[in-house]
Amino acid sequence: NSSLKEKLHIIQKQRNAILLSNKTVTVAQTGGKVDAEIKSNIDYTIEIAPSCKDWITENKSRALVANIHSFTVAPNDTYDDRTGEIYFYDQARSLKETLVITQKQKDVITVSKKQYEVGSQANSIQVDVFSNVQFDVTIEATWIKLTRTSNETGKNYQLQFSIEENTNNQERSGKIVITDKSKTIKQEISVKQLMKAQQPTPEDKDPEGNVGDMNWG
Repeated sequence: NSSLKEKLHIIQKQRNAILLSNKTVTVAQTGGKVDAEIKSNIDYTIEIAPSCKDWITENKSRALVANIHSFTVAPNDTYDDRTGEIYFYDQARSLKETLVITQKQKDVITVSKKQYEVGSQANSIQVDVFSNVQFDVTIEATWIKLTRTSNETGKNYQLQFSIEENTNNQERSGKIVITDKSKTIKQEISVKQLMKAQQPTPEDKDPEGNVGDMNWG
């Protein structure tokens, strides 16, 4: 009524939250810094997954704005992409937010042999290639042809090349170039083919077919 008044106070608990502004990050093969911004109304702890502790570390000494955490990602010297996770927990570990860091692989192209020498007759050579990237093959010789490409184990390729017969009286050299699509990795393979075997000319033969310095009188 107008002369009496009583107040009832209602207190409602907040909705606890831990929110990452960005949950996925991609890092180059060379590594670098990753900053994670957390929005939270409660205290939380940070835990790096055991599988990636050897290449992701937290920069605890770096002075940052509150709720922004910095991490260092080491260079990736493996030939595969790798993924690591960083967890943000509340004190009761009932809430969890996960930052996923994906790091690019170290691109590579290697060949089993860089120099080949073949005889003058028609030949073929096989080049074993290990590569974790797509690549192009360029042949700097018209007498060398790529005849077959096989890939049985993902990163291991076998390239088969045919070598035409050398009918010239001098040896010749050609080059096979293997590059990735961005032209940043290159392997060069040199092919040397011997000259045609010397054949005696008709003027050097006697009537019996012997070869030598003949005195025809």
